[in-house]
Amino acid sequence: KFPLSLDMALYSPISGSLDYDLYGMIVHDGRYASSGHYYAYIRDSSSWYKLDDEDFSPISEQEVLKQKVYILFYKRHAINMETPLNYFCSTSEGSNDEERHTSQSIILDFFLFLFS
Repeated sequence: KFPLSLDMALYSPISGSLDYDLYGMIVHDGRYASSGHYYAYIRDSSSWYKLDDEDFSPISEQEVLKQKVYILFYKRHAINMETPLNYFCSTSEGSNDEERHTSQSIILDFFLFLFS
């Protein structure tokens, strides 16, 4: 089971909204990861689609939620760019703030990817 949305604020020292919505997933059909068949589901606005080789077809949200998922993809809701985020509640002396912010965003997104 997996959620259509996540509130990661419960697991983060960051104040503010950390809401994410599911927008895609990879499903594997087969016994082993090295064999079988992979296909994807994506969300565009409020509609879900199944992508299977050349086939691209609309699918219900209920059908999406029934899948045995291999990988989930979430995207974050709008971010307030006026307040820089500090993911680790500390700063490195002499580091570039923009570079640190970008690196930390990538790290947080990667962890969301791993644990979703």
